[in-house]
Amino acid sequence: MKPSLPLLALLCSSTPLLLIGCGGGSETPQPAAVASTAESPQSVHSLGGSVSGLHAAGLVLSNGTDTLGVPAGSGSFTMSRSLANGATYALTVQAQPAGQTCSVANGSGTMGQADIANAVVTCSTLAHQLGGSINGLLSAGLVVANGSDTVSVDSGATTFALPANVAEGSGYAVTIQNQPTGENCAVSGGTGTMAESDVSDVTITCSAQAHGLGGSIVGLGAAGLVLANGSDTLVVASGATTFLMPTVHYGVPYAVTVQTQPAGLTCSVVNGSGTMGAADVSNVAVTCAVNSHMVSGTLSGLTSSGLVIANGADVLAVSSNATSFNLPTPVAEGSSYSVAVQTQPPGLTCSIGNGTGTMGASNVSNVAVTCSPTAYTLGGTISGLTVSGLVLSNGSDTLSVAANATSFSMPTPVTPGTAYAVLAQSQPPYKQCTVTNGVGTMPGSAVSNVDVTCISIAQVSTVAGTAGVNGSTDGTGAAASFYRPFGIAVNSAGDYFVGDINNNEIRRVTPAGVVTTFAGSTTHGFTDGTGTAAAFYGPSGIAIDANDNLYVVDRLNYSIRKISPAGVVTTLAGSGSYGSANGTGSAASFGSIYGLAVDSQGNVYVGDQSNNQIRKITPAGVVTTFAGTGSPGAADGAAASATFYSPAGMAVGANDDVYVADTGNHKIRKITQAGVVTTIAGSGSSGSADGTGAAASFSSPYGLTVDASGLIYVADTLGNKLRKVTQAGVVTTLAGTSSSGHTDGAGSVARFYLPTGVALDANGNLVVADYNNNIIRKVTP
Repeated sequence: MKPSLPLLALLCSSTPLLLIGCGGGSETPQPAAVASTAESPQSVHSLGGSVSGLHAAGLVLSNGTDTLGVPAGSGSFTMSRSLANGATYALTVQAQPAGQTCSVANGSGTMGQADIANAVVTCSTLAHQLGGSINGLLSAGLVVANGSDTVSVDSGATTFALPANVAEGSGYAVTIQNQPTGENCAVSGGTGTMAESDVSDVTITCSAQAHGLGGSIVGLGAAGLVLANGSDTLVVASGATTFLMPTVHYGVPYAVTVQTQPAGLTCSVVNGSGTMGAADVSNVAVTCAVNSHMVSGTLSGLTSSGLVIANGADVLAVSSNATSFNLPTPVAEGSSYSVAVQTQPPGLTCSIGNGTGTMGASNVSNVAVTCSPTAYTLGGTISGLTVSGLVLSNGSDTLSVAANATSFSMPTPVTPGTAYAVLAQSQPPYKQCTVTNGVGTMPGSAVSNVDVTCISIAQVSTVAGTAGVNGSTDGTGAAASFYRPFGIAVNSAGDYFVGDINNNEIRRVTPAGVVTTFAGSTTHGFTDGTGTAAAFYGPSGIAIDANDNLYVVDRLNYSIRKISPAGVVTTLAGSGSYGSANGTGSAASFGSIYGLAVDSQGNVYVGDQSNNQIRKITPAGVVTTFAGTGSPGAADGAAASATFYSPAGMAVGANDDVYVADTGNHKIRKITQAGVVTTIAGSGSSGSADGTGAAASFSSPYGLTVDASGLIYVADTLGNKLRKVTQAGVVTTLAGTSSSGHTDGAGSVARFYLPTGVALDANGNLVVADYNNNIIRKVTP
């Protein structure tokens, strides 16, 4: 049937290339013109061919996006677009003509160096189905094709039919475009020319693919291993590290097992079962181990839980009252075993019999575990013990602890439920040892948390004088007597010099306690001279310079006296009358004064109590005010604006810094040579608390001295203590308590009665003028 006129006109006017059947009908179609006459490296060519049996309009061919409407009656065609050599093409029927079915042969390929004109389009008024049977299709993924016509076939299908009918007289070629998972499919009877009826005798036969089944072997040290997968078997040689069973088809279950064990070994299989997939299986693991046997035995006396026994890393927790045991892990033949107690049960000690040996060819069952009530050690740690002499006790059980020990264990173990109390029965010399965590009831395990902490304490002894006895007798030790000794200093030979205030004398004391009168007599006066020819009135504070010259506060003469090493007494400064004038020598005056110190340049610093000032005297006797406004107070700051309240004891330390016992303020103060006043320690209120800075308190401190490291030692007079102060202001008590007395001894056992003067000897010992006890004391730190 011819197309209607409007459709024919539309086809003929749509593009210059659609000339077939427009106008001349029988005219042979010409290929599209190529613009260049010369062959280029990438020339273009036309794509076309023959058409047969086209009796109706509506046929549209396509090559990708290039489409061509072919008029009824056409015998050939050429696609609109030329193609470059090397380009691929695939002609398909985009639209069938009315009442006909057209198919394309030779319609796909790659453009060469010449036009393509052998594509064949066959049209027929009759078209028939193309299909057939399928055998053995077990999985999805099969795609069957006839040229560009394809169909996806479901798993298990037994027939197929391609979607597009094939025109009578057209050729067909059924192929497998995509194989199903794990199978190979082949086509038979798939090519031919469509006849006048459906084609249904194409046969597709599918068969499962076969894959390898294998893996690794570990520990196969002997022959005889036979592996099996169903009826398939494999004999594996000794020493093999891999194996490969006969192949298994896709989808077929497998299960690798040990059919026969090798001699003396037990082999096991991991990952041995599954269903064969689309690839080889290589992760089956065969592990072989030497034959092993159990270790077990008997238990007796186990009345509590907590026992853990072990054979190396193989452990077993045993229940209370158990009478037998069996360790979890067997032991290989020929291997050694050693059963031991890893954890003892509370209150018991368990021992092992027959616990070691070499595993034979059968189980070991003769290991014997015997438990009995036990006692546990009692001990702990020790810190700060640098000397011997410490004796610890727990009731009648005692232990002498060696110097520098850091731990201890009492000699006699303690049974659970028994009370214990560890005490320091005897203290080591110069040490105070305290016990913490020392009291309790013994649990079902050792006690190791008792803590013994030892700290150094000062040892106080009496060098000279008799406590409570007033006198002026020279002599040795207790045979000598003093009457209110106040200040004290030590010369380069190690002798002590004491301001014996009520005897109006300067007394000399050797380290052995031999007391002599160095200057002055019991008769008060204001006379320069040598030795006993000189006279003082209430000598109190005393200091010694680098040349062993003595400087003495002649308190009631309101003067500072100087004594040469030969005992020659002169007056350095002071008028002899109460005052506060600066000046030179006798032109200067002082108020009530007690303490003084001398620096590295020979300058003397005086605590002028009643004037609330620190006065400075040059070696030439020139007196100036070093610090303090004269008004009572406790203000730090620049020396000229700082205030003091009844300052007494003085000391000079490193860099010639001046340290002051600010008696009325109950503080320890410091003055630098740059004239800056600071408070090191003291709350400002009377007290005896140890602590840091303002947290510490003093009670009217009078005397102090400073060692080479900057430690300050203070005679805390009304507190009846000897105190130590660091440069950071940390205050501790070396010896004495708030209670007065005259007891020698260590630390807080010792007693003082208004100690006023303190000095350091060459061995680091402190010497103290114990004012109200009328004795000279030595404190060994």
